[in-house]
Amino acid sequence: MTSKETTPPAQEIERELTAQKIFLKISELQNLMTDIFNSLALIEDSLRAAIGKDGECDEGCNERISNVCNVFLAREANYEKLLALYEKMYDDIRNKNKR
Repeated sequence: MTSKETTPPAQEIERELTAQKIFLKISELQNLMTDIFNSLALIEDSLRAAIGKDGECDEGCNERISNVCNVFLAREANYEKLLALYEKMYDDIRNKNKR
């Protein structure tokens, strides 16, 4: 590379995107979702402890429950967007291979 070239040509740095790579990413995303469900089970146990046997929440209990739910809703929305991106990438590859 000369001093005039600061980055390699696009074809040198571009990685070939394949359906297999996309499927691997989707599989990773599924594993992350499994981890979320395991985390939810732990959180459920913690929340039950905060509520107590009498079914009464201590001060701030409802707010903590709401905050936890919002975190998981946001995470789920992000995973849905990521899955949509992978689907788009797969469609692009499939259409490119049809040409």
